Amino acid sequence: MADDSVLAAVERASLLQRIHRLDRDCKHKIKNFEFHKQRRVELQKAIESCLECIICNDSFDSKESTPRVLGCGHVFCEKCVFEMLERERRPIRFLMGMRSNKFPEVIIHCPICQKEIRFSENTTELSVWKFLPLMEVAESFTNTISLDSVDLVVQHETVILKGDETSDRLETIIKRLEQNSLDVNKKKVLENDRHTILDKLSNPIRNCARCHNQYHNTPFILKCGHVFCEACNILFFERFKKIEPACVKCPQCNKLSHYQRNETRGTAIYTFINSSQMH
Repeated sequence: MADDSVLAAVERASLLQRIHRLDRDCKHKIKNFEFHKQRRVELQKAIESCLECIICNDSFDSKESTPRVLGCGHVFCEKCVFEMLERERRPIRFLMGMRSNKFPEVIIHCPICQKEIRFSENTTELSVWKFLPLMEVAESFTNTISLDSVDLVVQHETVILKGDETSDRLETIIKRLEQNSLDVNKKKVLENDRHTILDKLSNPIRNCARCHNQYHNTPFILKCGHVFCEACNILFFERFKKIEPACVKCPQCNKLSHYQRNETRGTAIYTFINSSQMH
C-alpha cells in the first residue's frame, strides 16, 4: 500500500509538472502571437492610410482618383487637384470673359504645407506627376480579400488547481492544454501568411524600384511616376550638376524626361512606416 501511495504521488507530481509546463508555454505562445499580430495590424493600418486621398478620403485608383504628386511632394487624387485648380480658375474666367475650356495661369496652395504651386496657362491636373507605385498598391489592396476577414482570436483559460483533482481530471487538463497549444500554432501560421501577403502587396511603396532596398529617408519621384530612394536619385542627376536641363532615363520604364534645377521632388507620404515594423 505504501508503495502504491508513493507511485500515485510520483505520478501526480509528474502530471502537475506537465500541466505547469504546458500552461506556461501556452501563455508564452499567445503573448508572442498577439505581439506579432499587433505589429502587423499597425503596419497594415499605416499602409492603408496612405492609400487614400487626404482631402476626399477616396481610395486611389487608375481612373479619376489617380494619385498625383504636387511640386511640394504631397499627394492628392486627380479629381481633388482638378477642384483646387478650378477654384482659382473660375473667378479669372469670369473676370476675363473666358470660356470654360480655357485654362488661365493660376497659383494654388498645398492643403498640407501651404506651399505656393504655379500652374502656367493651359496646364491641367493631367500634367501633375502620377505616383505609379501608390496606384499599384491601392488597386492591389482593393482586389484582395481583407486580411482580417476572419479575426484570429486566441483564448486561454488560466489553469487553477484546487489540489484534490483525480489523475483522470489532470489528464483531461493536459489534453486541453495540448489542444490549445496546437490551436495557437495554427493561428501563428495563418498570421505569418497574412504578414507575407501584406509584405508582398506593399512592396512597391516600401522598396526602391532600382536597388530594391527599403526606404529609410524620403523617396524621390521621377516625371514618369516611378519612385526611387535618395541614393539612386542622386546617381540619376549627379552628372547634370552643371548642366541644365537634366535628361534622365527611368530604369523602370526607360522613359526619358527633362528636369530643370530643383525640379526633382521627394514625397514623404509613407515615411512613417518604420523599418522595424517590417520584421
